[in-house]
Amino acid sequence: MSAIDAGIAGLKGGLSNDAIAALMAKSRNRGVYGVRLTEFVESDEAAVDVAETWMEFAGKDATTLYQGFRNAVQKAKLDEKILVKNSDGKCFLLNMERVAVVMGTSVAEVAEESDDSDSEVNPEDEVIPADTVEV
Repeated sequence: MSAIDAGIAGLKGGLSNDAIAALMAKSRNRGVYGVRLTEFVESDEAAVDVAETWMEFAGKDATTLYQGFRNAVQKAKLDEKILVKNSDGKCFLLNMERVAVVMGTSVAEVAEESDDSDSEVNPEDEVIPADTVEV
């Protein structure tokens, strides 16, 4: 057995999921919003809670997540397909086509409803410096 194998075999005190989430919340990874957005678009999900779906976002501020995903959606030109919501201190991604099917309505109605509710949570005049969010 090599020294490396012995060291790996002898690891003790692995980190808990909460400790890993706390470490990941403090880390910055280039392009992670775009990667996760693509993963969501290619999935069968109608909507996801970002922090509960991907560990690297657990513990991050919902406004930061909202802005990061909004930037990723705009960069990918998916504004008419993906809705990013910041509600009750959480960030959500919604596939408007799938949400429309679930709600028995049209994509236009889903988009219209989201415009009304977003104005309370994310006012248009809220400015988050671009250099504080990675895309």
